[in-house]
Amino acid sequence: LEGHPTARCKFNVAATGSLGQGLGIAVGLALGKRMLMETPSKVYVVMGDGEYAEGSVWESAELAAYLHLDNLILVVDGNTLGQSGPSLHGDNYSAIANKFVAFGWHAAIADGHDYKDLLSIFDEADKEKGKPFVVVAKTIKGFPTAETAHGKAFPQNDVDSVINDMSLYFKNAEAVTLYPYFKMPLPPTLIPKRNAEPVMIDLSTCPEVNSFAKQNLLSTRKAFGIAMVSLASASPYVVGLDGDVKNSTFLEFLLKDHAKQLVECFIAEQNMVSMAVGLDTAGFIPFVATFGCFLSRAFDQIRMAAIGGNALRIAGTHCGVSIGEDGASQMALEDIAMFRTIPNSIVLYPADGVAAYKLVQCMANFTAGISYLRLNRPDTAIIYDLNEEFHVGGCKVLRQSEQDVVCLIGCGVTVFEAVKAADELWKEDQLACCVIDLYSVKPLDTVTLRAKARSCSLGLVVAEDHYEAGGVGEAVAAALASPLPDSVLMPRQQPVPSLASQHAPQPTKAPPRQEDLDETMEQAWVRRLCVRQVPVSGTPHELRRWAGIDCSAIVTAVLQLQQLRYKPE
Repeated sequence: LEGHPTARCKFNVAATGSLGQGLGIAVGLALGKRMLMETPSKVYVVMGDGEYAEGSVWESAELAAYLHLDNLILVVDGNTLGQSGPSLHGDNYSAIANKFVAFGWHAAIADGHDYKDLLSIFDEADKEKGKPFVVVAKTIKGFPTAETAHGKAFPQNDVDSVINDMSLYFKNAEAVTLYPYFKMPLPPTLIPKRNAEPVMIDLSTCPEVNSFAKQNLLSTRKAFGIAMVSLASASPYVVGLDGDVKNSTFLEFLLKDHAKQLVECFIAEQNMVSMAVGLDTAGFIPFVATFGCFLSRAFDQIRMAAIGGNALRIAGTHCGVSIGEDGASQMALEDIAMFRTIPNSIVLYPADGVAAYKLVQCMANFTAGISYLRLNRPDTAIIYDLNEEFHVGGCKVLRQSEQDVVCLIGCGVTVFEAVKAADELWKEDQLACCVIDLYSVKPLDTVTLRAKARSCSLGLVVAEDHYEAGGVGEAVAAALASPLPDSVLMPRQQPVPSLASQHAPQPTKAPPRQEDLDETMEQAWVRRLCVRQVPVSGTPHELRRWAGIDCSAIVTAVLQLQQLRYKPE
């Protein structure tokens, strides 16, 4: 057992512990049941009366009413206590019920320790249609015992009396007939049962294939919208969740032929992510899409989804200073750092429409954790052929030669700046440059990066449209700093052993094999070009120049490295 149960406990469908998220997950689960079944099964969720102070609860409550989720039943455990003192409304149970009524719910107040009262109200909830139902249950902490401790086990001396108090209560409780829900056959499904096969899409047969012709201008966010239509056509389990920006993320493309596979969550990002957890639990393939900067307010929900082992697919658009005139508040400049910290996550950053389309398919079939796709606002040229392959952990070497003295690394929009810089350095200074499109930021292609660090005498220059901390430059530098492969340095963690097994003899670890060790590397220089100040408004070109991540900044960085490497003794 865990202090706050996660999905590792078989009785739990989602991670618990960070308050105010259970209702949003239940909204997603209830919606998923309605999408799957002719007569959707009921979804019950229990919430403490302390946590309804969380704003995310009311995001969830409002959308549940908007969606008419009459298969959702919430029980508020009204023991009047928060953790350190009374809850917001204490024993004013009517105030709690009236709030939910104001949000469009049916509400009832019950004795939380009276089975007959509870079952009578659940029966009433089963008959109410068109609205979700909340039961505000009057409870006493620790009932039927005198124990009121929070966050710790009963003292050993009190165990017998606690068990005795509980036994007497249940023995004396009136016999009740429980609902035979668990014996009822499941209702017919509306869509075929999902199989374990990967979801496959083919760009060459996509109706919008002409938009992906070489040198055409196409934003990666628009390519994402096109790919979502292909995925929705390939599987009825693919669902897009929008935060009222579908005209900017191009999730609106789903409205034409797949409107039932698009859920409008409005401007409530925390609930949107929690709903995606619920939909994942119901067996769907959820994609969340909004501006990358707005995902920061849902970071706790994302963190909890990772703890729960949920497979969420998140697309963040309008990233970096390259969005231009909208200004700093709309620029995602912390998002790569945010998602890199999440265990078992992947971070993908395509440079053109072909890469974006192919990487959306990779995300659809990634089930080991959170996947994040970073998308640009501006149109960029198509540089890849339709049949180009992309995979998690890869990169593309766009140009290389035996004469390369420096490796230029770009992601997204800075790939094009790196290519222009390479052309200028060859034309003006006869310096040959390798250029890499590092479309997989996590995990990195460390083999290729280390090889280029060894072969390029001036080292590597990384240009990124992101803040310095936690960005691509840091990731590359960290990959080069480690002399051993990750599999040797940090073996995959094993399940937590039982208390008994901790005292059992442990096998002696064999030393790493010689072939597992990396070759000794000479010092490799990594020059990081990134956004180092809070930006202002301007055109994308002006802002990349201001930030020092454009072609001219890359050229300057290379020439500075040349001077440092070959300065007179």
